[in-house]
Amino acid sequence: MKALTLGVALGAASACAGLAQTQMPVNCTVSPAQTIELSAPVAGVVAEVSVARGQHVSAGDVILRLDDDLARGEAAIAREQAAFVGAITAAQAQVASLSARRDRLQNALNQRAIPQADFDALVLELELAEITLERELSNQQLLLLQAAQAELLVEKLVITSPIDAVIGEDLIAPGEATTGRPLATLYSVGPARVEAFVPVPLLDEVLEAESVSVTQPGTDLSFAVTLDYVAPVANLSSNTIAAYFTLDEDGMRPGSTCRLVY
Repeated sequence: MKALTLGVALGAASACAGLAQTQMPVNCTVSPAQTIELSAPVAGVVAEVSVARGQHVSAGDVILRLDDDLARGEAAIAREQAAFVGAITAAQAQVASLSARRDRLQNALNQRAIPQADFDALVLELELAEITLERELSNQQLLLLQAAQAELLVEKLVITSPIDAVIGEDLIAPGEATTGRPLATLYSVGPARVEAFVPVPLLDEVLEAESVSVTQPGTDLSFAVTLDYVAPVANLSSNTIAAYFTLDEDGMRPGSTCRLVY
């Protein structure tokens, strides 16, 4: 009789434990798929801000402009330096003149009208002139690259949004320096990211469920989600593992808490 009672008790306890396990709440949070702290490519001062907090922007929209007076001046100087070809023209003329003279002296040398030393000295002078021309052409190429770099820097002082997003509260103001803080915080528009804190014993059950959805506490609303990935390491202190899902609907605002239903 005692054995029977003990068996019934153990069976009931096991059933209750299984029920408690499957009914264990799985908490989750909703966040934007991307949160970007926008940075400046160079240090500078903000000249103009083109957006406001809470504003929706598209990828490529101008967020702000940095003061570009100095950069534009440097770009103008670089363009002028790259446009000057006087040194190249002079070097080319020197090479052409020495080449023609070498040809004349070659004929004279063939007729034994000049000594070999005079011809060799001219050949050396021509080689040095050709080296000078190569150096001037190389310098010109470098100046062109520097001018292109200066123009690119001017373009980079116009900061645009890399994604479709909403401007957050952290937005820099005109006159502020770009160092030490983000220019703006952008929250992506579109599918949200759900992070669920799944108890380790329930992970397989969640992953094998035919459908998974999230609900917001205090409401009857339910939204389907799709699994993105599972964290490779569990949290030992809470015996949970993070599972990440994608929420395509707009019913739950990022920053909300939720419950996972499967």
